Amino acid sequence: MIEVLFGASEAASMKMAKGTVISTRTNGPTSMWSVGRKRLPKNTKGSWMEGTSDEVICLEFKLDIGDIQKTDVTYREELQRLRNLLVEEGAIRAWYSNAPYSICGFYHLCSIVKHYENEVLAIKLPEYQVRQDVLISYQNWGEVASEEFSSFFVL
Repeated sequence: MIEVLFGASEAASMKMAKGTVISTRTNGPTSMWSVGRKRLPKNTKGSWMEGTSDEVICLEFKLDIGDIQKTDVTYREELQRLRNLLVEEGAIRAWYSNAPYSICGFYHLCSIVKHYENEVLAIKLPEYQVRQDVLISYQNWGEVASEEFSSFFVL
């Protein structure tokens, strides 16, 4: 499954969620010193996600901090990698929030994937989550720990 996120921090967290093996390999703007496994590690009770960090795409527009006329090389490389994966892979899962950069990125992603036959799943970050007797408020996916991503499938 292709995972698309719209900020460097959240993409790095997703890469960690999809990878638990130490390596010296890097990929993309949010390179991690880990690569993924195809299967979940034992005894994690769903706290990690299947797949590899190669399946994570970071379409970071940086619209909230820069000139929208200037897109950098990294963004273009990630966009090309997304297009290649759309041809090779199956479904795509977009992780977005109410943050302006995330909504803009999500709408742009929708304009891209409408030209492909791939199944598209979207997971919107809830404004808050209740855990036991605590209320947790989120602004963007960058605030979510890597081991918590899979918990949002059941919401």
